[in-house]
Amino acid sequence: MRAIMLGSAMVTLVSCSGGGGGSSPALPTPAPPPPVATEPDFSAVATEADASTAPDLAILIGDETGVLYSYEKGDFETDDQVAIASASKMIFGLLIWDLIESGDLNRSDTPDTYIDFWTDMAGDGRSDITLDQLLGFTSGFNEPPGNPGCISDNTITLTDCVETIYLDGLDTMPGDAFFYGPEHMQIAGLMATEATGQSIAALIDARLSQPLGLTQTAYPAIAGNNPRFSGQMQSSADDVSRLLTAVLAGDLVTDRTGYLEDRTATVTFGSRPSGLDALDWHYGFGFWKECDDLSYTAACDANPIISSPGAFGFTPWIDFERGYWGIVAIEALTIAGRPASQVSVELQQEIQLIIEAELE
Repeated sequence: MRAIMLGSAMVTLVSCSGGGGGSSPALPTPAPPPPVATEPDFSAVATEADASTAPDLAILIGDETGVLYSYEKGDFETDDQVAIASASKMIFGLLIWDLIESGDLNRSDTPDTYIDFWTDMAGDGRSDITLDQLLGFTSGFNEPPGNPGCISDNTITLTDCVETIYLDGLDTMPGDAFFYGPEHMQIAGLMATEATGQSIAALIDARLSQPLGLTQTAYPAIAGNNPRFSGQMQSSADDVSRLLTAVLAGDLVTDRTGYLEDRTATVTFGSRPSGLDALDWHYGFGFWKECDDLSYTAACDANPIISSPGAFGFTPWIDFERGYWGIVAIEALTIAGRPASQVSVELQQEIQLIIEAELE
């Protein structure tokens, strides 16, 4: 309207002037209105969730600003505290990474730096293990998840348990093979407690819960000071959403390149958990690096999707390329005769396609 009024005034001035009888100048073309921003429409996610065989679940989707979409099905709410099983690995990894960025630990630290009974003898492979290998599950301590040994035994101390693991010896040389199991993180947990003088429970409270407002994230008190760091944590979808938001926002992970590094690029894969054994995903710092290709490629390594599915169906992930995170929250052992972890990961993969299409 402003441009049109200005044009009209110019026509009037020209016609009233004493100039020649030339033609009037053309009116300027009005500028098009700016495009109207639209919020992503994730309603198809609810349709996919309703079609799932899981009767009770919650789904959250968000980005670096927080939650963008929330859906609850059946008897499950986003603030329910549930056992998250191996989704604990991503959270424990974030705690250890925070200790690295604060200078309390280093990626290249060996256990003997902090643990009195650990050998530093050259030629003993146990002296070569690094914190990076422990969080990448390539340390050489390869007991499977179904045989945790002393881990989760609340009648002994964390130190006693790690010493038992240490005395049992290596199964493979450090850095040679990936084995999905609980011993790696138990050793890393003792390194963290010795380096800081605080228990893992106290570190979670100080480094994660208090700064981010988490209210449901902890290892159960019944576990004593020797919980299964890789799989015994309890949390809620709401709490984990705050963690994932902080990661994308750069509040919890400053060195994103180092954090996302592939710790399994040159190793042999000895074992993957049931449900993921057919997928050629690699492993990072307490999380899987997903890949949709038949074999892991460089395309899967840059700006990856990382995830940490749990046996009870709690699956968090972050898509660094598209800048969003998601959570499928389930708490069950089996669903319609199938492992809950498989049901959850399949739903996660379908939801990813919906989100990707909407964001693009």
